Amino acid sequence: STDVGFSMFIVGRTGTRKSTLTALALSHFGQFTGKSLPSSFNDTSNYIRKKAFYLKDCLLAVDDYHPSTSPMQKRQMARTAQELSRAFGDSAGRGRMLANTELQRSMPPRALAIMSGEEMPQVGESGVARYFTLRLEEEDVPIGDDLTKLQDDAAEGWLRLSMRGYLEWLAPQAGQLPDELMEMFRDLRAAAQEKVKGVHPRSHEAMAMLMVGLTMFLRYLSSLKILAESDIDIFRDEMWSVLAEH
Repeated sequence: STDVGFSMFIVGRTGTRKSTLTALALSHFGQFTGKSLPSSFNDTSNYIRKKAFYLKDCLLAVDDYHPSTSPMQKRQMARTAQELSRAFGDSAGRGRMLANTELQRSMPPRALAIMSGEEMPQVGESGVARYFTLRLEEEDVPIGDDLTKLQDDAAEGWLRLSMRGYLEWLAPQAGQLPDELMEMFRDLRAAAQEKVKGVHPRSHEAMAMLMVGLTMFLRYLSSLKILAESDIDIFRDEMWSVLAEH
């Protein structure tokens, strides 16, 4: 997870349930709601980066990038977004020297990041390229029985249990996974370059990484007989359509 080279950024107006969606994703790793996310853009970059180091192989949310009438707060949030973009995009920690000239231990992000805000940070082309942007409209996460059921499942621990099952399925494959996943990534990156034109090269890498994750999870569902083997390609084709529209 430390080499994914991007972070997810969900952008949408207030009321599009960005925090709700983020909390459901995080509920695979703990118990969260939209009001109890672990970080926000009001926190300092150093605070968030330290959490990202300790939360190895987990998901870290950074919530609430919003327009501000305070020039100081606006600059602070933009600076934090810029630093996080490069930290997660490059898996890099700041190098520092102590007063006695010894090098301080570097703490690069080891978590995956999902961020959200009402607008995209103004961090330049290369900074934005380190985000994979998901634009959310109000109808994308409709209020209803399905959302309520999913939130209830999250509160009762079912999402955490599903993640545990997935990790237990992955564990026996750990020996061959690095080579297999790298080969899969290269093939999917080439497919992304062919299918999606006119985007930054980093976007092709992000698409490939997301497709790797989806492919492995679909295999897991197939192993449980929840999903037929013949359905995997259908879901993958649908994912390519979503990625092409991002």
